[in-house]
Amino acid sequence: MSPATASIADLPHVMRDEARFAERLGGRGPAVFTDYDGVLTPIVERPEDAVISDSMREVLRDLARRCPVCVVSGRDRAVVQELMGIDDLVVAGSHGFDIWSPEAGTLEHEAGAGQEGLIEQVTEQLRAAVGGVQGVAIEPKKVSVAAHYRLVADEGDRTRVRQAVEQRWLCVGRWPLAPGQLSHLIKLSDRSRRD
Repeated sequence: MSPATASIADLPHVMRDEARFAERLGGRGPAVFTDYDGVLTPIVERPEDAVISDSMREVLRDLARRCPVCVVSGRDRAVVQELMGIDDLVVAGSHGFDIWSPEAGTLEHEAGAGQEGLIEQVTEQLRAAVGGVQGVAIEPKKVSVAAHYRLVADEGDRTRVRQAVEQRWLCVGRWPLAPGQLSHLIKLSDRSRRD
């Protein structure tokens, strides 16, 4: 079967097809990488409410006894670690700019260093542009700024937030991305509401 026609159902199931799974690994050990929000926790209206459940915490601990586990997030690493309440997993926060490992400690990407002034400037600009919008939350992080607007009810205000983010993005100008495209510096957060 070619990779273009393969489906997830064609992959070996680790619990049912242990020999086939081991063969596909070719002697390499598996590792699990998982996002935090929407995977280990449900999507919630307020980011600070995304606390991992006790049962999911136990699943992660059990999995980590079998293979390396890394929790990856756009959130700041320390925030993810606090919300998880688990201190023996690899955590990659800030979209990989800040990684912590129980064995190696903190590993920070040099590109994320020295951005405090820029983060502060973008945060202030966004707050000035949309601070009066009911339901918006501007969250400065270690190497990014998130504009959360899922609680903004008015569609005109939602458009205003999106435009403010894009304008700030274009003002930054030194990042090599196309106009209107958002990256790790400014993050627009509006996951679909779940009723």
